[in-house]
Amino acid sequence: PPPHTPHRPSLAAATPGPLPTSLLLLARHHQPVGARGISGTAVRRHLDDFFQSRSLADQDGNPTFPAVGRAWKAEELRQKSFEDLHKLWWICLKERNSLAGERHQARANGLVMMNPTRWRKIRKTMSRIKVVLGERRRMTLYLARQKRDEERSEARLEAKIRRASRPSRKPEGRRQRKQGGPR
Repeated sequence: PPPHTPHRPSLAAATPGPLPTSLLLLARHHQPVGARGISGTAVRRHLDDFFQSRSLADQDGNPTFPAVGRAWKAEELRQKSFEDLHKLWWICLKERNSLAGERHQARANGLVMMNPTRWRKIRKTMSRIKVVLGERRRMTLYLARQKRDEERSEARLEAKIRRASRPSRKPEGRRQRKQGGPR
């Protein structure tokens, strides 16, 4: 039997009003993302990534907001692989875009954004990811320079040893001429 493909609602059905053709084409080529081990956020697709889920409401219909933790510390990020940092960067970027959409929506309605500390936490995490990646890059460059300098000094030493151990091939008459002065 053919492999099961999950049903994805079309982007046009999920959003009100007409959409640009480029967004519809993008939605057609979008591949489902597997489980994310680094994030506890719900997997959402398309334009829903930029807004809080409408299903996050209490019994009275008032919006509820997920409990958020603290920003990642640099010491914690140093323990992560490049792939994990890359995933975390994109998760933070999506969250930052989502928060920007919420802030824009709140300002348009004359409201104050709920839980504004999330914005600062995301920015701190992203800047710390950049710091950790910069540290790794500088260390890689330092080690490469150190290795190159060691190889160059070894090559100079080997060349010096080769020159010192080579027998002289200069004719005797030529040496005498140099000692005797110009011709």
